[in-house]
Amino acid sequence: GQVIGILIGCTLGCCPLLWLNPEAAIKLKTEKMQSIIFQKATEKVSEMMHAEAAMLMFVDKDKGDLYARNVTKNLHCIRWRMDHGFIGHAARTGKFVNVADVHEEQFYDP
Repeated sequence: GQVIGILIGCTLGCCPLLWLNPEAAIKLKTEKMQSIIFQKATEKVSEMMHAEAAMLMFVDKDKGDLYARNVTKNLHCIRWRMDHGFIGHAARTGKFVNVADVHEEQFYDP
């Protein structure tokens, strides 16, 4: 009787494993590791450049804008239109923009 109960219990306990998607779990783990690496890179670049703040932005092709996923502690994640400001200019042209004083930047758009 006890053996049958244990077998039924183990079988029922394993049933949820049949519905798990191993590829989804691998994708989540990869995205988490990628996010950690991007965050460390963002912080390191900020430190190397002696910058007050830094963010790593990505292009959202579906919405046609940029979004920040990784930022230093004194910033928050934002979305930015590709046709606005020096951030959009850098994304459109692919050219680096080093801003010493944001208020004097020709593409500054608060």
